[in-house]
Amino acid sequence: MTALASYTSSANAAPGNVNDSTSSRLAAQYNMGAFTVAYDRTRVENTLANVAATNKIYADSFGAAYAVNKDVSVGLTYATATDKVTSGAKDEETIIAAVGYNLGPVSVQAQYKNAQNVGGTSANDGQTVSVYFNTKF
Repeated sequence: MTALASYTSSANAAPGNVNDSTSSRLAAQYNMGAFTVAYDRTRVENTLANVAATNKIYADSFGAAYAVNKDVSVGLTYATATDKVTSGAKDEETIIAAVGYNLGPVSVQAQYKNAQNVGGTSANDGQTVSVYFNTKF
C-alpha cells in the first residue's frame, strides 16, 4: 500500500495572485497481486485578491488497473471535479482507459480520455487519444 497526505496554507500573497489559499490531498494505492486500486481526493480553496472572489474546487478520482502479464497492463480511471461556489456549474467528469506495454528500457502507453462539462460548463465536452513513450536511464 502507498499513501499520501498533504496540506498547504498560504496567506497574503502578492496582489493579483491568490491572496489566501488552502489545499489538501489524500491518496492511497493498494496492490493485490495483478490488481491495483487507487483513490485520490483533492480540495482547493482560494480567495482571489484582484476580484475578491472565492474559488472552491473539490476533486475525486478512482482507478483500477490489471497487469495482464509482466509486459501488458490495462487501467480505468473515473474522476470528478465540483465547483462549490459557482451557481449552476456542472460537475466535470472524466473517464480514462489506458493500455501500457513494457519493452524493457522503453515503455509505451495509449490512453483514451472522455471529459464532460470541462471547467464546470455544461456541454463543454471532449475526447482525446494520447500515446506516451517513456524510457529510463
